[in-house]
Amino acid sequence: KMLAKDTIFNLILTPLSFVYLLVTAILMIAKNKIAVFGFVFYLLSLAPLFNLINHVSFLGKILSEPYIYMASVGFFIILAYILSKSYIQFPKTAAGGIALIILFYSSLTVANNINYKNEVVFYNYLLSVDKKNTIAHLNLGNIYFKKKMLNEAEKEARIVLRIEPDAWDVYLLLGNIFKEKGDLPKAEELYNKALSLSPASTEAMNNLGLIYKMQGADEKAIETFKRAIVINPESVLAMHSLAEVLIDKKLYREGLTLCDKILKLSPEDISAHVKIGIILAESGHLQKSESVFKEALRLDPNSVEALRNLGVLYANAGDLNKAMSIWKKALDINPDDEEIQKNIERAKTIKESQRH
Repeated sequence: KMLAKDTIFNLILTPLSFVYLLVTAILMIAKNKIAVFGFVFYLLSLAPLFNLINHVSFLGKILSEPYIYMASVGFFIILAYILSKSYIQFPKTAAGGIALIILFYSSLTVANNINYKNEVVFYNYLLSVDKKNTIAHLNLGNIYFKKKMLNEAEKEARIVLRIEPDAWDVYLLLGNIFKEKGDLPKAEELYNKALSLSPASTEAMNNLGLIYKMQGADEKAIETFKRAIVINPESVLAMHSLAEVLIDKKLYREGLTLCDKILKLSPEDISAHVKIGIILAESGHLQKSESVFKEALRLDPNSVEALRNLGVLYANAGDLNKAMSIWKKALDINPDDEEIQKNIERAKTIKESQRH
């Protein structure tokens, strides 16, 4: 059976550390100034951490290591002194020792870099060292959720709840998972639980509003989005959600005012430009709408949202060729956009019917 990597390193480091400390002690007894300076530097650099020992492990033991980088300078000052003195009397042995030290620390660096390959590998590495690290479990759960790995995301969330039953952001993640699964009542329950633990969570409030919207309770959704904006007057997320409901209900003036407010906070917000373009098109201002969609594409030429709606504008104006050209460009960017695929098929059907 192979020894674990950490065990091998410990077997190597323990005798080396003993030798290093022994030599350092001898040098200090001999009142060597460099050894004394290096050791004092090491201790003084570590001193601030004594009061932070319970706080430096925000993401666990691994991410606490940067706190000792400064202190390690003292270690290497003494090591460099030992090697330089050894080199005078035993040049080949000292050179070999230097080469081995460089090789050893280089191998540690290469081995450690593997753990930073991607986010999933990184957080699993943290959890291999600290299985009860709730931040790592939660972040891993959110990553799995973004990757549509819902069962894995839920598993990580449940682990956190066993350790911290009142972690509101875990209920938020679980709400998102059940919303994605289509279990709206369960998602609503979880968002309300998150809000009971953290009433100021704009994201939980916004997502609760989205549930009401999906359930057809538009007035309740509007009220919830507005509450989210009261909590955070600069919540662009809640403003976008509210604007979408207002546009669906043809409350264009209020929707336009809200989009203008978003653009004051974030002048290059593509979705706000697109929403204004939709409002203008629905209100009969087709040229202004086209200009707004083109402005959105100037800010982001790869905005599928802007291309999709510009194509709809041309299609409604009767220019199907131009609409299909725009939609095909959008599909080149996002081949999986089902709405655009349906629009193209619908346009092809209409063109075929016109030929006959």
